[in-house]
Amino acid sequence: MGSEIIQSAASGFTFSVRRTKQKRREQSLQETLVRVLALALTRETTFFAVPNGGARSRIEAAILNGQGVRAGVPDLIFISKGRAFGLELKSEKGELSQAQRAQHVTLRDAGMRIEVARSLGEALEHLKDMGIPLRLKGVKGRA
Repeated sequence: MGSEIIQSAASGFTFSVRRTKQKRREQSLQETLVRVLALALTRETTFFAVPNGGARSRIEAAILNGQGVRAGVPDLIFISKGRAFGLELKSEKGELSQAQRAQHVTLRDAGMRIEVARSLGEALEHLKDMGIPLRLKGVKGRA
């Protein structure tokens, strides 16, 4: 899952290295969380993904910026009981970008709670701490 085999022939030796890409781990975590949320969220909460990642041409980036797309917005936005929450998903060693740090400050200044999670269990704990009701018992884990 999310890994690649690197093969090289140096000095007559061939070797393989399994390396998991950071972005794939974050994507896997998000996909797992979305599957859990499909079963766990109550009717008073909804959420959506903000697909800001990926490479874009300068022209496409300018068009999206003109339409209101903002760099650094959290991966998932939750609306529950009239309040908005943001959840940024990172791999264990993943770092927030400068754009993410700046956007999180802007959103917090506007009254939005933003959290960063590095595992499925941590994401669910943050959601519970945000007051989002979940229909789960004993769900733990890492993506």
